[in-house]
Amino acid sequence: MSITRLDKNIAQNAASFNQYGSDEVTILNLTLYLCFLYQKNKDLFQSLLLDPNDFAKRSGYSKSTLQKRLVNPDEGLAAQLKKLSTKQLASMEQNNPEELFLNVFENGLYRMATEPLILNYKGFSKNGDTTVTVSSVKIIDELRMVIDKKNRNKKFYHVRMDPSILDNMGHFFSVFNYDSYTSCAIYTKKLYLFLCHYKTNAKNGRTNLNLSFSMFCELCDVTNWKEPTERKRKIEKAFNDAIKCDPDLNLCLDWATYSANDNYEYKPLLLETVPIQASDVTQQNKVIYDSIFDENYIRLTLTQYTLKYYPDAESLANQQGFRNAVLKEWQFWANDTGKDLEFKSKCYRELYAKTFKNFETPSNTQVNKYLKEKKFDVFEKQEFKNATPDIL
Repeated sequence: MSITRLDKNIAQNAASFNQYGSDEVTILNLTLYLCFLYQKNKDLFQSLLLDPNDFAKRSGYSKSTLQKRLVNPDEGLAAQLKKLSTKQLASMEQNNPEELFLNVFENGLYRMATEPLILNYKGFSKNGDTTVTVSSVKIIDELRMVIDKKNRNKKFYHVRMDPSILDNMGHFFSVFNYDSYTSCAIYTKKLYLFLCHYKTNAKNGRTNLNLSFSMFCELCDVTNWKEPTERKRKIEKAFNDAIKCDPDLNLCLDWATYSANDNYEYKPLLLETVPIQASDVTQQNKVIYDSIFDENYIRLTLTQYTLKYYPDAESLANQQGFRNAVLKEWQFWANDTGKDLEFKSKCYRELYAKTFKNFETPSNTQVNKYLKEKKFDVFEKQEFKNATPDIL
């Protein structure tokens, strides 16, 4: 299973992706792909090298679909460029292709880097007050497109996600199965993410999410259906399809009915199919946080190792093979149980306190056991075997 973490703010606001109009599904898929990729890759500067072919394969696109030029884009840079004459556009394509983000894949990335996702929250105080909060976040903090000087059609896309999203993926996250997500039909994807968000909260004893019929209608894109009974039927179908994609959700959908303003209304109820044992939740959380710890330990020690032995890393980054060379050296150093133990121990304790906030301080035995027995192989991932070019 490809268990992946997602910033809770995004999971809770899955319906907000409709702000991107015709690019909604592409941007939603790219967002989840970036989260999946970030947790698999161990990059020096947390920069992701996107492979359009890999994204297409995992997300169910054909390569030609992603490379298809947007004929009538609504938003993004492509929408501005369509105002140019054919001659002007042809000139830009020939002389300044780096200024164009005209296909489906590039336009999606461009909008993620320039148009923040709107986040909405509603809370209720003990005295009955209602608080509505609106904020936003840019999914991509930095996007760089590198065009091969010998083949102008060959491009490489480097992405850094917003720091707040990366931070929340370690401390404030919902858990979903990436393989299950990609198998969901388009009309089910947003509902699936919200169900995963609900499930994550329920496992940790937080079931106070505000569930409403209108919210479920937005998640399933059925707000245009006039009859509530028909919308309810569509929601039930989407829910059943989501459960088929991920039976581990262990949820069933029920309804409460009530009269509001003389209208017959439905209220969704989410129930566990089989009660989860506390011991199972503890074990599941341990697996997740152990994974988070390993990821952060690699990133912290890799960064510190590079600063120590390659103080000019930024200037050397564009040299052929530099990135993989550093990774290989770091891996040998990290697996050497007699090298820099005091420094490694300090990194371990620092990260342990941040990752396992409610646990006791680790003992010397625990630290030494990890440093001696943990073996890293960052190159076991296919992404690293084929990682090109070596540009940060």
